[in-house]
Amino acid sequence: MVEADLCIVGAGAAGITLAREFVGHSTTVAVVESGGLELEDKTQSLYEGRVSGFPYRYPNTMRLRYFGGSTNHWSGNCRPLDEVDFLHRPWLPYSGWPFGRNELIPYYQRAQAVCGLQAFDYAIESWMDEARLRNFPFDPKKLLTGIKHISAPVRFGTAYRHELEDAANVTVYNHGNLTEIEATETAKHVTGLQCQCLTGKRFRVRTSIYILATGGIENARHLLASDAIQSEGLGNGHDRVGRFFMDHPHGIAGWIVFRNRFNIVDLYQAKTRRNAFVKGVVTMSPQILSGEALSNIYFNLAASMSRSEGEKSVSALLQSFREWEVPDDLLSHLGNIIADLDDVGEAAYHRMTDNADPFNKLRVHCRIEPTPDPDSRVTLTSDRDALGMRRIDLHWKPGDLALKSYNRGVEILALEVGRTGLGRMQVQPAGDSGWPDRFEPSGHHIGTTRMHAAPEKGVVDANCRVHDIDNLYIAGSSVFPTAGCNNPTLTVVALALRLADHIKNRS
Repeated sequence: MVEADLCIVGAGAAGITLAREFVGHSTTVAVVESGGLELEDKTQSLYEGRVSGFPYRYPNTMRLRYFGGSTNHWSGNCRPLDEVDFLHRPWLPYSGWPFGRNELIPYYQRAQAVCGLQAFDYAIESWMDEARLRNFPFDPKKLLTGIKHISAPVRFGTAYRHELEDAANVTVYNHGNLTEIEATETAKHVTGLQCQCLTGKRFRVRTSIYILATGGIENARHLLASDAIQSEGLGNGHDRVGRFFMDHPHGIAGWIVFRNRFNIVDLYQAKTRRNAFVKGVVTMSPQILSGEALSNIYFNLAASMSRSEGEKSVSALLQSFREWEVPDDLLSHLGNIIADLDDVGEAAYHRMTDNADPFNKLRVHCRIEPTPDPDSRVTLTSDRDALGMRRIDLHWKPGDLALKSYNRGVEILALEVGRTGLGRMQVQPAGDSGWPDRFEPSGHHIGTTRMHAAPEKGVVDANCRVHDIDNLYIAGSSVFPTAGCNNPTLTVVALALRLADHIKNRS
């Protein structure tokens, strides 16, 4: 039997942030983590499940099930949710948080340090000098330039492990897997947790307050699997658990090919300023989002030294001709050259003028806000994992609005590139799904235990407590009502800090 005042299940970004907030506090804390200190195949395989809908990589390749969670492969990109993301938007179904962005500002400020970042300052004017800003050519009523911070990145399991190990009031139980949440007959109060190791060892955890912090899929899985009292699963009286699964479709939208040389390239490259590593990004203006009823979207621009298919074909043909050979795919190469005459001509110009520098491009990477959809969901199958728990079935679709927003966003960017005389934009062609073939989910598991003031519309309330259960809370991106288009880690940490304050004030 493990006894404490507070139990946190999961030691990823949310769980470790929560545990650190209680170091030295009068509250005793038990942290139950499925994995150990390194990646282990048997533990990682507990994530395996079925997928359907929009092409999706298996969940076991997107999350890491050991101490530190997915911060162990986190890219370090940080940007808070935009103000519009918290609002009810009539054109975006199920949108609206129970509080506005200002509620999270003090927690975002604290989250910066947890994520290894400098001051909470995302104003472009703070990081770019006036000369560079003057080179930003786009119409601000359509496109804006914002800032994202880039962490080292911080590996929470490595950075904060010893702090938790040395804390007298915090105990971490690695290789402990939650298998059932026990509750009273009325399902209004959690009485304990049943846990099991892959070795077969079992133990029970009994505390006053419980927090699930196991990720956007597993949080829902644990509630659905705990069906001894309620057949539909704990906290699922209104059939909301597991629904509204979201992820960010992302990929390369195309390339900006310059007609003239502008300093704009430097504006969007990662750089160190005031001991912070920052990068400019292009966002859609609030006027465009509301005026054209679009979901949120941002463009990440990066210098690209890659050649077009036409340039590659010219090189391949020249090499073949030097060897007095005719390639089998001659017609394909000629097609590429015809399709990319501008790039081929530009490359030829540089060669003729002895300019060895490659023709600069900006690669346009795009991330889009998905549509909250109750039919995008996590359910349980009859298949069992090594612990005897039912595996998940994940069905996801980003939604028609997300695709419409992507197409319109790319169109606006391409038109602005042409209008300003920068050059032109080469747009990725659509695949069979309507999305470019290179687009894929980001691995951001969001929304399955969404936050809403009304129990019939959400799983947790504004304080992340499961509706109708007085001592069970959920941390992580599964509580997001909408996903925005920014990376979720900074918001996950901010919400965890906010939840820790709530628990302390409750005690």
